[in-house]
Amino acid sequence: MSELVTIYRCADGADFPVAWEDEAAAEITWSHNDQHWPAPLRPLDIAAWQLSLPARERAFSEAGLQLPGPFRRVSMPNGFVYMGPPSNAQDGIDDLVRRYGGVAQVWEEYCRPRVAEACAELQAAGDEVSVTGLIDTCFHAFMMTQVAAAAMFSGSGPLASFVVEEFGLEAEAFMGELTQGYANPTMEASQSLWEIAQAASSSPEVRELMLGLDLSTALDTLPHVDGGAQFRSAFECFLQRYGWRSQGWEVASPTWREQPTIPLGIIRRMIIDETPSPAGALDGVAHRRRELADELENRLRSDPAKRDEFRDLLALASSYVSVREDRAHWQLTAFGSLRAVVLGRGEKMAQAGLIDTPDDILYLLPEEIEGQNEAIRSTLRSVVEERRKEWERWSRVQPPHEIGVIDEATTAETASGDEREIHGVAASQGVATGPAKVVSDIADGDKLRLGDVLVCRTTSPPWTVLFGRAAAVVTDTGGALAHTAITAREYAIPCVVGARGATDRIHDGMLVTVNGTEGVVLLTI
Repeated sequence: MSELVTIYRCADGADFPVAWEDEAAAEITWSHNDQHWPAPLRPLDIAAWQLSLPARERAFSEAGLQLPGPFRRVSMPNGFVYMGPPSNAQDGIDDLVRRYGGVAQVWEEYCRPRVAEACAELQAAGDEVSVTGLIDTCFHAFMMTQVAAAAMFSGSGPLASFVVEEFGLEAEAFMGELTQGYANPTMEASQSLWEIAQAASSSPEVRELMLGLDLSTALDTLPHVDGGAQFRSAFECFLQRYGWRSQGWEVASPTWREQPTIPLGIIRRMIIDETPSPAGALDGVAHRRRELADELENRLRSDPAKRDEFRDLLALASSYVSVREDRAHWQLTAFGSLRAVVLGRGEKMAQAGLIDTPDDILYLLPEEIEGQNEAIRSTLRSVVEERRKEWERWSRVQPPHEIGVIDEATTAETASGDEREIHGVAASQGVATGPAKVVSDIADGDKLRLGDVLVCRTTSPPWTVLFGRAAAVVTDTGGALAHTAITAREYAIPCVVGARGATDRIHDGMLVTVNGTEGVVLLTI
């Protein structure tokens, strides 16, 4: 334990002590990555990050790149994930893109096959593979998706610079629309679930069963009704493809393979609300993208060279959302695959009487899971209980946004003087008004009705199926390039992200107006 300890303050004024590894670590700015990890990690996930640095470095070195600063320097005081400052542009990324012939090819031909292979290894892993080895495989896959991210930003960056230079204040809104409306796995998953819901609606017996049955017994009952076997087969195919995804970027996040009642509940809500087709929404966004591209080309008609440059840059950035969302799909599949094998070992430990439930393994360290010291093994129950209480304590606080050297300008709250307003980041244009539904867990997603405003801390790809019913989306965390923002633009619904405190200030049923153009949420109090 370091002797250098700094006490920061949580949002509620509670102490937030940080023990620094060394004085140098305290002299840089660390930002809480609340977009991906808003809550504190459990001990096994903390250990995974601490053990995974060799895998993180290896993934980038194999691609001829340097590991970016935020993934090299990760601090986890009290379980919260803080990352160091961003790195400069990657040396070697242009060579990697040229070698494979484009950004999409870097992902499809180099990164994704390696990620898929790692996921298959995890899903097939036996007891002979150590927990440390499993973590190494998972994080190598995770960082391969970050190699693709480096290529992805190298493709979209030049277009963003061009648009800023040529169109000024309109650039940010234009960039959002110019990179949207392309097929991607997240929207494909939503469309697949929607098609299953349509099939259920077309079968009177399946529809009646889905609307009236306890969903926990639905899969067993379906084969006994007309059309039920086909519905169950389609649903199981969906789970085989998408059910491995964890609901967040950590081993502690469950998957839909474990909790099939979640997607079944979403199907039920789609049937009740007659949710529009996600593919239809995507077609509309694609049409708007093409119209905007034509409009901007027309503005550049007096300079053919710039018009041609714009076309080339737009083509280069066309894979941005597709690659980004496919990366997210495989990131969550990697963590879900690791979770499955870890819980399998937790089941065996529970059967042996070492812990009470398989989930208790999340509060243990690799050496405790695999250790043979009987004296230590006999105390695992009390260790789990103590660590769970500590995790629950920190789960109730909102940590400081930054630690180390704090930039007061970036951490200051934007205040309007009007208690009815919450300010955030304008993420998807438009204005919509509707009753709020605050959803803390996607397991409660079926309470979101058509026309409600979805309010949550953050979202990941499995949440996308809810966007088709939402009039607008508001999140506590995130920026204009977050998954939430991208998905809202794909559905062409207003969205404000980074609206800190939204889930505390907004309550179910409260009428809210979301101005996704200005980045303001207006509350009816």
